[in-house]
Amino acid sequence: MKNIILLLLISGLLFSCSTSRTVQESGITNELESSSLEQFLIKNNKYIKIPLTKMASGHLHLNALINGVRGEFILDTGAGATVIDTKQQKKFYMKTQESESLGAGAGGQTSLQQSLDNSFKMGTLEMPKFLLYVMNLDHVNNAFTLMGLKEVDGVIGADILTSNKGIIDYANLTLYLKK
Repeated sequence: MKNIILLLLISGLLFSCSTSRTVQESGITNELESSSLEQFLIKNNKYIKIPLTKMASGHLHLNALINGVRGEFILDTGAGATVIDTKQQKKFYMKTQESESLGAGAGGQTSLQQSLDNSFKMGTLEMPKFLLYVMNLDHVNNAFTLMGLKEVDGVIGADILTSNKGIIDYANLTLYLKK
């Protein structure tokens, strides 16, 4: 029940920020009266703004730095963790060790390796000593290649979204993460 109420509150916030209704009518405090969603998140709640692009496949694309190296990623809210393609491990200077976890997705189940103590940066958000997983993403990149799209280095998962209270503004192709 608590999640439904929170969802309704967020829906109300997004609706009130995109219409000409007054804040009093929507039941949200005066603080939001003349603010857009972006202004509210960045100024009042210390979020950062990360631009997204929509690929022809419908996936949301973004860039990030891992260990100082720029990479191409898709945003996957259903992925439990951020995963780097096995073929990109050397590109990002990652040291790995076996993990007891298994990776599963549309491509089936596969073994995972974990990589500790990586620096991870998106926009101005920096996460030192970040745990990343490494697995074969051939099923993802083969599908992209067949569609004539550029391959990606990995998948940004729900671990980053939840730990940084991520908000995706689909209409404006923007990801907001709390610092």
